[in-house]
Amino acid sequence: MRTFISLMLPCNALAFSVHVLGDWGRRGQFSQVAIADKMRSVPHDAVISVGDNFYPDGLQTNQDEQIRESWLDIYSPEKPWYVALGNHDYHGNIQAQLDIVNPYWNMPDKVYSFNIQNHTFVVLDSTVDDELEQEYEASLDHLLIKTNMQSSLDCMRDSKQ
Repeated sequence: MRTFISLMLPCNALAFSVHVLGDWGRRGQFSQVAIADKMRSVPHDAVISVGDNFYPDGLQTNQDEQIRESWLDIYSPEKPWYVALGNHDYHGNIQAQLDIVNPYWNMPDKVYSFNIQNHTFVVLDSTVDDELEQEYEASLDHLLIKTNMQSSLDCMRDSKQ
């Protein structure tokens, strides 16, 4: 898996802090509790998840017990989470992640943008087949056009490569 994240701050920008993680939905296993404890100890404005949110096979519904067991109980979110889908999330029902109702969970679509201060981040799901690739490119083009190009543009994606 290769994950590409770029964060560019102009010299006069106000500082902000984000935690970036992926491959985290493991019900606390594989050091996830220690990672979550460390994240809570470092001040931050948001969390960016780059995919593979619920192992091994995604979610079945937006009420799936994994939401509590792997996210709420482990990470105890108190800041916004901006979430991308990964290839493991496709083993389940991806609509379930789009439909999670929690004030800290942000995944309005497979391709979306969000702002932190004057910085626009674009989230895209790169786990697509050839048929959907054109649809995603059109969505990305639309987001890039509507983005204020005076701010930096940051892209995050999960890739199963």
